[in-house]
Amino acid sequence: SEELVVRVKSLLRVRDLMIELKKKNALLEKLAVTDELTGLHNRRHFFETVREQMALGLRHHFMVACLLMDIDHFKNINDTWGHMTGDTVLRKIGGLLASCKREGELLARFGGEEFIMCLFNTDAAMAATAAERFRKLIKGYEFTAQNGSRLHITASIGLAIYPQQSIVT
Repeated sequence: SEELVVRVKSLLRVRDLMIELKKKNALLEKLAVTDELTGLHNRRHFFETVREQMALGLRHHFMVACLLMDIDHFKNINDTWGHMTGDTVLRKIGGLLASCKREGELLARFGGEEFIMCLFNTDAAMAATAAERFRKLIKGYEFTAQNGSRLHITASIGLAIYPQQSIVT
């Protein structure tokens, strides 16, 4: 009976270790696809997912729109108000974009002060409307520096459609 107790305890310990390993693997998977600062998807995850979605879109004749958003004069924010304020602005913009995006749209931090969003089964007019919605959302939000000063944050947004027959301006 002592041997049975020892074996059961050993198996329970192995089970606990397996559960802990699964949790740590899940955390590693999340960290591999997540931008640490904003909590959004990272650039790597974006490209992996978009590649699959574009293949589906081409097969089913869907257009794919991509918005690249850049925070205007972001270096000035960091230089004037400090990197903590800059990080706060990036986190807030990431949250605003995530709260305003629609189901099925893919949002990621592209790098630095750039965000990227992919809109599936969307034509140029619908994508331009979405881009304007995001631009106004950022411009209209009241950002503040660490000392409480109001920051005027704007963004520039570029738009590309795939497949596209000709250049649209």
